[in-house]
Amino acid sequence: STGIEGTREVVTHPGGAVVLPILDDGRIIFVQQYRYALGHTLLELPAGKVDPGEDPLTTVQRELGEETGFTAQHWTSLGAIYTSPGFCNEKLWLYKAHGLSPMDVHIEDAHELIDVFTLSLSEAHQLIRDGHIVQDLRR
Repeated sequence: STGIEGTREVVTHPGGAVVLPILDDGRIIFVQQYRYALGHTLLELPAGKVDPGEDPLTTVQRELGEETGFTAQHWTSLGAIYTSPGFCNEKLWLYKAHGLSPMDVHIEDAHELIDVFTLSLSEAHQLIRDGHIVQDLRR
């Protein structure tokens, strides 16, 4: 211990789950939505908050359907990460989904305004290089 005292504020978060949905032709499904905390829209992978007592796989399966209108036959866990451990305890479970098909009935979350896009891997890489997926605010 250094003997230095300080104050820490921690954001408590129930965790989330995100999916990399890959269509049979290799295109990836992205969603675009406005993020109030940033003041602009982001192009993201489908994701959502884990409800209390919910398995993260159940979360991400629900979110894929609500946000994109797709369901998947095959799910692969890609592990988990802590998103901002300096101030938040959010754990984000990562999944890959393939064997995608449109849902018979697409039930959207009425509180979210989301646009759905499909991009090839090379198109996604180009958007990253151009700063359109993650905007570099230092520019």
